[in-house]
Formats: sequence, C-alpha cells, structure tokens
Amino acid sequence: MARKMSIGIATIFPVAWFLFFLVYVLAICLSPWKPTDAELGRVLMVNFGCVLFSLGLLIYYVQHVRHNDAMPAEKKSFWIKAFLMGAIVLMPVYWYRYIMRQST
Repeated sequence: MARKMSIGIATIFPVAWFLFFLVYVLAICLSPWKPTDAELGRVLMVNFGCVLFSLGLLIYYVQHVRHNDAMPAEKKSFWIKAFLMGAIVLMPVYWYRYIMRQST
C-alpha cells in the first residue's frame, strides 16, 4: 500500500507543479510584479526538473501498461497512445484505475 501511495504522490506532483507554474506565469504577465533573474532562474530549473521527472513517470507508466496482464491488448494500445498525447492529465486516472484499485 505504501508503494501505491508513493507512486500516486509522484503522479500528482507534475499536475500540481503545472498549476503553480501556470499561476506564476499569469502573475508575471498580468501584474506589475516582475521576478528577479535569480527567482525566475530557480523556477525554470525546477520546471526543467519536473519535465524530466514527468518523462520518467511516462516511461514507468508505459512499462506498467505493457506488463499488466489483467488488461486486454486493445486497452493497452489505447493507454499507451493516450499517455503520449496527454501524459500528466491521464497518469492520475490510470494510477487510480489500475494501480490503486489493484488487489495485492
């Protein structure tokens, strides 16, 4: 159960970061406040790390789909294609349906 929850938290992190980053960029564009170069650099470095982390999660989830024997082949094809089109949005859905609810 702890492994499932840690995968779930790792899956939610890119979604939460995306929402934060979206608000941050909108605040820069729509308000008179402008970040310093150091602040912007830190945020962009964390964003780059989150992108790499999301890529690692994508690889994990594609491998999980490929090795999930309980899933029919046509669903496997659907999930792999769906991950390539909308990864951070669909990873939490897959996690809940096929990892969290999976019996151990």
